[in-house]
Amino acid sequence: SSSSFLLSGYGVANTYTSNDIVRRWIYIFENCFQKQIRIIGFSTGIILFLSLFLPNGDNKYLRAMRLMSGFFASLSNMKLHQRPEAFEIHLPSKWPWFYLRRQQLLLFLQDPTHLATKWRNRLLSSAAQLMMGRQLISIQHLQDIIDSDAYSKLDHGLVRTDINPKDRQNYRSCEKLTSNDLLNIVRSNPKTSGTFVYLHLLKLLIAAYIEKSTTIAERLHSAWVVVFVCRLWWSWLKNKIFANKSSLSPATKNKKKKNSIDKYFITKTAYLSVEINAHNLLY
Repeated sequence: SSSSFLLSGYGVANTYTSNDIVRRWIYIFENCFQKQIRIIGFSTGIILFLSLFLPNGDNKYLRAMRLMSGFFASLSNMKLHQRPEAFEIHLPSKWPWFYLRRQQLLLFLQDPTHLATKWRNRLLSSAAQLMMGRQLISIQHLQDIIDSDAYSKLDHGLVRTDINPKDRQNYRSCEKLTSNDLLNIVRSNPKTSGTFVYLHLLKLLIAAYIEKSTTIAERLHSAWVVVFVCRLWWSWLKNKIFANKSSLSPATKNKKKKNSIDKYFITKTAYLSVEINAHNLLY
């Protein structure tokens, strides 16, 4: 396979908007297309397809990706997906769970390594109180395993810095948190089922987007398992608990309810990244 190469480089200030990013992408696409270079898509953080180095997890770039893709956002005056050079996917009639348009001019992926570390960092966050069903998801469960006399490092492979890394972008600890040995220990305790599911989802993200040995079918399966579990998880949080029974107006009540359940779920950026990556993987 051909080696990666730098397509372009430029400096930016923090005053740009998502619309500025969209215009830049279109400018780059059109100029390359005139020179018979077909840019497939853009990704954050890494070169993927024929893409650019972009800031990891930047909400402006994520918004720009949603605008270009039509993922619950739209460019009112631009119908880029209707251009003749757009990609098209032929979907079965019974796929109501697929939310992207059939036609896409460009494809987008959030940096998989950054997504994995963001998933891990949510587990470490003191502001989060992750909960799945009646099960808590807690880093304390892993701390208990490290401290337990019943297990040694040879059993689980963890050290304290794996669950409290100084470098929050350290990907190596994500691999250690999803080792089969550790997952088997976590799964064996009924009280840590939530933590097991959360770490297993992280393992699926790694399999879907990072591991080189994963087949295409396995990538698609892993990516969409994470999507469907997250959708069910968020739906349960919205509809089963934390209902606000005060005398507030419905609009205020809904806003307060959403704010109250956010801490029990992954970040919005991580969730949208999971959705966007899985959808684009099918093209």
